[in-house]
Amino acid sequence: MTDNYGRTNVKHIFALGDVVAGNRQFTHLANHEGREIMQSILFPFWKKKIKPTIPPSVLYDREIEFARTGLTFEESRLEYGDDAIIEEKIDFTTNDRSRTEGKEEGYIKIIAKRLTLSVVGTEIVGKNAGEMINLLTLAMNEGVSLYRLKNTIIPY
Repeated sequence: MTDNYGRTNVKHIFALGDVVAGNRQFTHLANHEGREIMQSILFPFWKKKIKPTIPPSVLYDREIEFARTGLTFEESRLEYGDDAIIEEKIDFTTNDRSRTEGKEEGYIKIIAKRLTLSVVGTEIVGKNAGEMINLLTLAMNEGVSLYRLKNTIIPY
């Protein structure tokens, strides 16, 4: 068990990553927590709480990657109710870059609250899914809605 700064019940002992109960076992999550803890150790007058984040997960394969973060559609319906959630799926076959590169296998699925369009979950299957999940993970962690994301121009 740790406090908001990663300290155990022994004040000068910190814990992060896999050893913290309830943490998902991701290297990138442990790295994030380690940076927050190091700031508190190096600058005790400027302690930084470990902010709870929704980490992405990626399964890497030679040809296709599977990336997801947040809730699944079923989980979000249970948490917010059937009528409060929408799901949008965009196949890579409709994307001109995917078609040009001949990498049309895959999709992006976004799960959001119906009225606010705040992202509660996302799933990406396809080439470079691990890189694509980052923007949607940021949107979830920082409360950026799809209304605001639609105005972002992303080069491809």
